[in-house]
Amino acid sequence: MFLLKKTIAALFLPLPICSLLLVIGLLFLWFTARQRLGRLLVSIGAVTLLLFSNPTIPNRLLRTLEGAYAPLLGVPQEGVPLIQTPVKWIVVMGAGYPY
Repeated sequence: MFLLKKTIAALFLPLPICSLLLVIGLLFLWFTARQRLGRLLVSIGAVTLLLFSNPTIPNRLLRTLEGAYAPLLGVPQEGVPLIQTPVKWIVVMGAGYPY
């Protein structure tokens, strides 16, 4: 069950999805008469791969998640108060799964 979960989770990452779109699009281009669908799938796969390979898009997606929490130590940002208390503990949550 653990192996199945890890395999399915890996398929939802951007690189496997883009690769799958590119391969399916190439199969449509080479082996079927649906050339238009093949070109569309190859184009979508290539553009998606290029967008997620550029650090701008993932950084903007992460900024919405990370912006809700103030940094513990560092340079003050606009509109975010700087926390001056020292860090006592760091909790790493792994849910008991070995890596």
